[in-house]
Amino acid sequence: MRKVKNAVYFDLFPRDGQLRKISVAQAIFTDAVFSAWMRDIPDLRALDQQSVDLAIARDASLGATPEKRKEKVRRLHRAAKYMNVGSVAAAVVMGLYPHPIHLVMTMTLIAPWIAIGMAYRSQGNFTIAETEQTVLLRKASLLQLILLPALPISLVFTNAGVGMPHFPLKWGQPLFPAIMGGLIMTWLIWQTARGAPIKSSVLLLIFSAMSIYAGGLLAMLNSVFDHHGGSDYTLTVLGKHRTSGRGAADCFTVASTDPSYDGQTSIRAPREIYDATEVNATICAHIHPGIFGWRWESIDSCAQMDQGGRGH
Repeated sequence: MRKVKNAVYFDLFPRDGQLRKISVAQAIFTDAVFSAWMRDIPDLRALDQQSVDLAIARDASLGATPEKRKEKVRRLHRAAKYMNVGSVAAAVVMGLYPHPIHLVMTMTLIAPWIAIGMAYRSQGNFTIAETEQTVLLRKASLLQLILLPALPISLVFTNAGVGMPHFPLKWGQPLFPAIMGGLIMTWLIWQTARGAPIKSSVLLLIFSAMSIYAGGLLAMLNSVFDHHGGSDYTLTVLGKHRTSGRGAADCFTVASTDPSYDGQTSIRAPREIYDATEVNATICAHIHPGIFGWRWESIDSCAQMDQGGRGH
């Protein structure tokens, strides 16, 4: 039996493992015949809970008495719940308001390592990759701390505001480091399970999130800490448009008479530059070398760049 909002559902599992479970809303069946039939079906969730409670009561590493052991497990679950809820809130805030960017990068960087460290040192009290119901009755899950950093990273790179990180002009450059970083992080997380069975779908989900984490952070570092010189270009604004939907942005369609210019022809613009620039006006682009050699592009008003600005 499980609750979904204000409704109660019974999950019925066939004896044949190849068949899917059936979910039945309690509100639909209220007659005595159905109730009597349900009483004859064993409650697997209750049986699992009884088995886990017995194992907790016998685990001397959790405390001196069965009561203290059960209380410790409840405290661990509460702590994990608060951390997961906090990480959701932090990810949303950092993604929508990524200032200061160095703080966003630091918090995004450390979140998965906190989860990995706690899972390694907890002696089986926390888990990341295990998702079986019986395991989660005993261990507190930190999976959200692993998955959520991908959210602010994705949102930051769709933000064209002043001071925001920029993705490399050649988007494929961070791809290999992202894949390698994802593999390494997934292997470390898999190690925290200490040989427990992990679903391949969960590992694939973790690998995807950790690849975004690794590649995104490297791309951030490549632009945020790039203080080297570069090349300046004057661009003519051929058109202006605003994209719609998720990741909506203000964009310029641009062209350059300089044959050496190999930047973008459609560029995201900070709102203040977009509003202040008319079609057929000029803006200035700066192509930066990147600390990893991944060239990236920023734009600014030509007057601002003439005064020594490095672009946005």
